[in-house]
Amino acid sequence: MIGGTPQGFVLFKDLETTTEDPSCYITNLQYNAGNTQITSYNHCVNVGDYLYITNCLGYIFANNKVGQVLSIIDANNFVIDIAWNSFSGIYQGLGLITKLVVPLLQSKQFPSFFEIGRQTRLGAQQYMLDATTQGQITLEIYLSMDAINVRNAGPIVPTPGSLNNTLIYSQLVYTCPDFVTVSSNQLPLGIIGNGVLTSFTFNYFTLFNFSSSIIAGSVFINVGNVATFLDNGLGGFVVTGTGTMAGSSINYITGVIVINFTTAPLNQISITNFQYRSTNIQSPTAATQQQIWHRMNTSLIGDTVQIGITLSDEQMRNYTIATSEITLHAAVINTTPGPLLS
Repeated sequence: MIGGTPQGFVLFKDLETTTEDPSCYITNLQYNAGNTQITSYNHCVNVGDYLYITNCLGYIFANNKVGQVLSIIDANNFVIDIAWNSFSGIYQGLGLITKLVVPLLQSKQFPSFFEIGRQTRLGAQQYMLDATTQGQITLEIYLSMDAINVRNAGPIVPTPGSLNNTLIYSQLVYTCPDFVTVSSNQLPLGIIGNGVLTSFTFNYFTLFNFSSSIIAGSVFINVGNVATFLDNGLGGFVVTGTGTMAGSSINYITGVIVINFTTAPLNQISITNFQYRSTNIQSPTAATQQQIWHRMNTSLIGDTVQIGITLSDEQMRNYTIATSEITLHAAVINTTPGPLLS
């Protein structure tokens, strides 16, 4: 398929990939209430769109980041939730915007036990998906002819304000070999600071001898008495003390972490906490499989059951995951009769 944009881009849709092409030029970047305002003539983006920014000269902080459109100012300007970095120079042009599409695949509604006047109790499920290196999806379950409200999301019962009255499990299903979460606490980063350098780079995979992916929102770095860096879950930090957000970053996939300071620290003993995903030893053959069965378990009851596959906000902000192929080959859904139809 071939399409075009008001700025003259010609877009080619390859039948064998879901990766999108750049569709807009960036004319200017500027500060807007802590976020980034983008000028792009006839941009045609909407609030909630996920955009991938590349190729910017000058304001390089925006490069290779995925942000969500917060507001539309006019036909030529909009605001995206990429945190503004005022220390990155002057924008010199050539920036490109690629719109990422949020997938949503929904099954039909299955009234498994209508003929006997009973609801459906949904048990264990298995989904056979094409294997990816680091991919994952969000599995949504809809009940009782309601294709809008997701019933395996929200706070866990008995938290007040729960969306339903059932035990809620994770929505995360991997398309890569299943991982288990490993917590690492109070690990030494050594001495940070010599009174001269204000920027420090660590590769956690090399430093702590593991290879997988860091879990977003799990990293904490304490630099003696001068600063703390708390992972904000979006590839950056919430910072206290003499540390600064400007230029500080986390790459959850490569394990590279950069921390910056407004004032060069002196000889600070530093420690870190973080979590990472480790290969599940219960499925050792998964690493070589081209398709993998992934298990999901719930305890949900409804008049009908419907399954949806999509990507969460966190997954959409990871460019590797957001552009990975999602191929569902088969599903095994275990159901048993529930109470009488409501």
